Amino acid sequence: FCFKEHRTFSAAQFEVIQALANQATLAIQFTRLAEEAKQAAIAQEQEKAAQERAEKLAKTHEAIAQTLDALTATPDLNQFLGTILSQIVNQIQASSAHLFLYDEFTHTLQSHMIVRDDENYLGNAPGDPDLFKQAVPADTTPLWQTLINSTRPLTLDENHPQTAELYWPTTIEWHKSQGYKSSTCICLKLSNKPIGAIGFAFTQYTILTNEQLEFTQALTNQATLAIHL
Repeated sequence: FCFKEHRTFSAAQFEVIQALANQATLAIQFTRLAEEAKQAAIAQEQEKAAQERAEKLAKTHEAIAQTLDALTATPDLNQFLGTILSQIVNQIQASSAHLFLYDEFTHTLQSHMIVRDDENYLGNAPGDPDLFKQAVPADTTPLWQTLINSTRPLTLDENHPQTAELYWPTTIEWHKSQGYKSSTCICLKLSNKPIGAIGFAFTQYTILTNEQLEFTQALTNQATLAIHL
């Protein structure tokens, strides 16, 4: 403390100054300790997160390897597609998956396979909307064209107008009746030629991680190749 004139302090004043200085010292020390504890916690969480990510990647690689084996060992296309869809559903924690195949001559999409509650259904599943039981014109909404032009899976949420308009007619009501909050769609393309699409439904609003997106894309590519072959 600096003064422009001579000052004399009493013992009591010195005690007050010393007491407040001690409080400042403790405050600084506590702040430093708290920051050290925070950094230690962050490091611990980062290590834990890295470990969890490594475990997820290991499961992902294992799933991809299993489907690659199935691609060469399973002669039945539908059995292989069921394996692919089940692997993706389990990995991204979806509630169901619908595979639609595209007919370029009629420009329509036809429901081909559904995976729901660990069951595989050909054509349609119980409770499917009537729209899914017929060939759906691809230009019913801008969804198909959007999927073709998209470089990654597209997440739809009926609470957001910019994606709600992409839902096919009556499907928002069907999603709500099933308890679904969001869905993610991906186009099956071979050399930029579309051959179908898969829609995954979730009971929670879900944004897939980059790892989940890469996994989904990898297995979708396998499904695309199998259908083409």
